[in-house]
Amino acid sequence: MSIPFLPSRRQFHYLAGFGLVTGIGYELHRGVRRVHEAAARCSTQGRLCQLGVALHNYADTYGHFPPAYVLGPDGRPWHSWRVLVLPYIEQDPLFKEYRFDEPWDGPNNRRLADPIPTGYTLDRRDRPGVTTTDYLAVVGPRTMWPGPVGRRHREITSPPESTILLAENHGLDIPWMEPRDLDFASMSFEYNHPEGVSSRLPNPTVAMADGSVRSLDRWEPDDLRTMLTATDGKQVPADDRKPAPAVPARFPPDIPLREKW
Repeated sequence: MSIPFLPSRRQFHYLAGFGLVTGIGYELHRGVRRVHEAAARCSTQGRLCQLGVALHNYADTYGHFPPAYVLGPDGRPWHSWRVLVLPYIEQDPLFKEYRFDEPWDGPNNRRLADPIPTGYTLDRRDRPGVTTTDYLAVVGPRTMWPGPVGRRHREITSPPESTILLAENHGLDIPWMEPRDLDFASMSFEYNHPEGVSSRLPNPTVAMADGSVRSLDRWEPDDLRTMLTATDGKQVPADDRKPAPAVPARFPPDIPLREKW
């Protein structure tokens, strides 16, 4: 008959102390991780808020939100909305260096990619060599970003407080100057999918059309589709505007400031 191992009192105290220290260390690790996640979430909320304010200031100036992209003379997207709003995020010197007579990756413009403006990256990513953005528009005829024509406020028939203006993305690694974002027709609507609204944090953060910022809990695909829809397609007023010029003499183009949205 085997006799079970019974630790001595000294061994028992050692094992108990080891377990206690291990438990405390695990809880400390969890606590530090939660603090880091909270700091990162605060950072991304602040940056999305800043971008939301910039987009609304652009709309106040030009009568509409910026287009998702500006077409070049070859009919292809040349410039991103992220370039157009540089003056509204305290990046006017960088905006003045950018050339609209060449594409975003032309010989002059490509040298402007690094360093990336801090407002386009999540916490800990604004370092040399990182030029991909964490914040994307969702482009589609019924979203806030119909394409080469900017959306006006009077065209928004969905409640602004529940309509997504910008979203986090963790997975596509799009260069911040590239005129490319999420495409409503081909993106994933699954929760935290790398080809859709997603984040390295537990819940992705989005900026809403009313200027607010929120973190999204788990959602159903149809719910996300609804939140990305700015117009129901029935009440949008007739609009004969044309896309922004391919190579404008002065950009952004002049638009009557008193025009009713």
